[in-house]
Formats: sequence, C-alpha cells, structure tokens
Amino acid sequence: MQAWEYTWEIIINLLESLFGLIFIEDKLKHSNRFATKTSMLFKISYIILDSINTSIMNYLQIHYAICYIIAFFVFLIFTHIFYTEKTTLKLLFSSIYLAIIFASDIIATLTIQFFFQIETNAALAGGSLRIPATLIYISSIAILVYISHFVKWKHITFSPFEALSYIFLCIIGFFLGEYIIAISVKAYTVYRDFNFSNELLLVASFYCVLFLILLSYIYILSYTKEQNKALSIENQQLLLEEADYKNLLETTESLRRLKHDMQHHLSSIQFLVNNKNYDDLDEYLKNYIGTFDKMHKFISTGNAAIDCILSSNIPKAEQKGINVNYAVTVPDTFSLNPILTSSLLGNLWANAITACENLISSKSPVIPTIDFYIKPIENMLLISIENTFDGICKKDTDGNYLSIKADKSYGIGMKRINEIVDQNDGILEVTDSNNRFCVHIMFPLKEKSIYEDSNS
Repeated sequence: MQAWEYTWEIIINLLESLFGLIFIEDKLKHSNRFATKTSMLFKISYIILDSINTSIMNYLQIHYAICYIIAFFVFLIFTHIFYTEKTTLKLLFSSIYLAIIFASDIIATLTIQFFFQIETNAALAGGSLRIPATLIYISSIAILVYISHFVKWKHITFSPFEALSYIFLCIIGFFLGEYIIAISVKAYTVYRDFNFSNELLLVASFYCVLFLILLSYIYILSYTKEQNKALSIENQQLLLEEADYKNLLETTESLRRLKHDMQHHLSSIQFLVNNKNYDDLDEYLKNYIGTFDKMHKFISTGNAAIDCILSSNIPKAEQKGINVNYAVTVPDTFSLNPILTSSLLGNLWANAITACENLISSKSPVIPTIDFYIKPIENMLLISIENTFDGICKKDTDGNYLSIKADKSYGIGMKRINEIVDQNDGILEVTDSNNRFCVHIMFPLKEKSIYEDSNS
C-alpha cells in the first residue's frame, strides 16, 4: 500500500468513528463528569484514537470478526465514560451501531461482487476498488445513522443475566456474520466461481437480515415487558389510591355526622347536669369522647378530598410529636380530580411525616415541623408543604431526588407527585436547605370564589 492509501484508510476510519459519535449523541444523556469543552476534547481524542486502532487492525489483517468484537467493547466503554443512562441502553445502542456497521459491510461487499461481478479482493485494503467500496460502505453508515435519528427509541431494562446473554448473543452474531462474509470473499480465490461466491454472499445477506430482526425482536420484547410492568404498577397504585380515597370519604362522612349530632349530645349533657345525674353524665362523656380518639380535628374547606387528607394527616402528625402549622384557602372551582388530589396531598404528607420521623429518630436538636398551606395567587393555586428533616438527601446527577430507602432508586411518592403535576399543567419546585425540605406546586385557576379554614 502506498502512503495515500494509508491516508485514505485513516480518513474512512475517522468518518466511521465520527458517525458513531453522531449516532449516540442524541440517544443518551451526557455525563456531568467533564466540563463541556473538556468533554468535547476527549470525544475528539476518542474519534482519532479509535480510527487509528481500526487502521492498525486492518493493517495487521486481523480477522474482521475479531475487529467487530473489539469495536463493540470499545464503543460500550466509550458510552460508559461519557453518558449517564442505564447500562441496558448503552448495550442496546452499542449493538445497534455495530449492526449498522455490519449491514453497511454487507451492502458494500454485495454491491461490489454481486452486482458488478468483480472479485471482492479488489475491494480490500490495497485493492484497485478499495476507494469506491469504502465510499459505498461509509455512505451506507451515514444513511442508516441518519434514519436512526427519526426512530423514537423506548427505554428498556435487562436483568444482569439478560444483559450478559444479550452481550453473548451480539458477540456470536457479529462473529458468525463476519465469518460468513470472510468465507464469501475468499470463495472466488479458491474456486474461481462467481456463482458460488455470490450464493455465499446471499447467505450472508440473509443471515444479516435475520440477525437484525432478532435484535429488533429482543428490543420490542423487552420494551413490551417494561411497559406491562409499568402499567401493572400504575394500575395497582390507582386501585390503592381509590381505596384510600373511599376510606377517607367514609371517615369524613362519619365526622360530619358526629358534628351534626353534637347539638343533641349537648342537650343530653345539659339534661344530666340539670338533674345532677353525675354518674350517668360521667359514663356518657366517656363514650362521647371515645368517638374522637382517632380523629380529633376536622378540616372543612368545601373540597372533600382535601378535607379527608388534612383531617387524617394533621392529627397523625401531631400524635407523633410533630408541630403542624396550616392555612388553607381553596377555590370552590378547583378542578383537579378528587382521586388525584387525594394522591397528591397524601404523598406530600406521607413524605413530610416520614422525614420528621427520621429527624426525631436521629435525636437532632432541630424541631420536627410541618408547615402546610394552600392559597390562590392571581389565577393560580399554590400548594406548599415545608418540613424539617435530618439533612440526609440523595440526588442523581441531574438533580432528581432519590429514595433514602434504597440506593439509586427514585421514591415512588415523589415520582407520583411529578406525574400528577405534569399531567395537569402544573408547576413543581422542590428545594432543600438548612434542614428544611420544601415542595411548592402551582395549578392554573379561573375563578376566585373560595372557602376557608386556617390555623397557624
């Protein structure tokens, strides 16, 4: 090979590595490990080193199948360094890009030999048709990468066993595919029979199609499993929310009846006092007070869902030694679905109470406190809850809050709050500082008619 031929090989390999970077850039989230300029510099360095590595392997005439396996792991390591998505997605997109290269190799080989009836060796490094063959190859990669940008890729999850099985399948698949291509290339040299060599190429092409279909099937199967799992969790959560809401409605209705009957109770007490029947009065009062053992505070805003949640959670928090301050002003046209309102406020209060309980357990000098208020601001409704906590707060690299119960898992309550806010055109702000965790939510409103119930 002459010097310009080596230069051409390096250029083609540079373009191949560059297309790999272009392919992955809009599919995975960037890591915050490096500054933007530093990250770009490292990526350019990767492109140069990867192209040099490929050129060296081609010069040493290392078997194509081995080159593909090395390229697969190099690309996978690259995604682990510069991107933050799950390993499953990195595996998926690494295999997809290798599949693009594999398909492009098939297209270039098939075009040169099958359609033009030209010996394939002429398309190898140093051959007379190397330039047109590599142009077909790199053009195919460019087209397939361009098409991939219009595909809406869905997130999938593999178990450790499934991930290892997927890696093994990819390695075997690419190895066998390139082995068949290598045999097809050598066939003409050994047998001098274009028909036999072309038949082998057709087998290689058919294998390539089947392998790509298999990878697509695994992807669809994994996504369907993930979707079914998410739907199952969502249905279970909705059922629990609905059951909890019905239970709270029943509790509220019971309190309303007690409130309605209070006049009758007072009349009975007055009668017993007037008749100086103190033994019966004492027994009557014990029975009457017992009805308020569990729920001794009733909130009445005109919104049943809000009444239920506050009437249940405020006494619960106070019984645990948590100071509670609240002020509630609720528009009578507040349109959020009662079940969603119950779920939203229920999760907010559950998180706040749990945080205060952890604060109490840590024996911190910080006083466990929950400040809750709802009030209209212009044409918006503000829902705010602030609680003290022990200062332990986990976040991912994007600033999303993680559950303190398990490493790297998102809290179900906070996730549900985000979903409800997003689905109802709300605005969510979450902050934490100085041992105070604050959640502020805004929902759009149209009217200003209000009912009020407050305490602070």
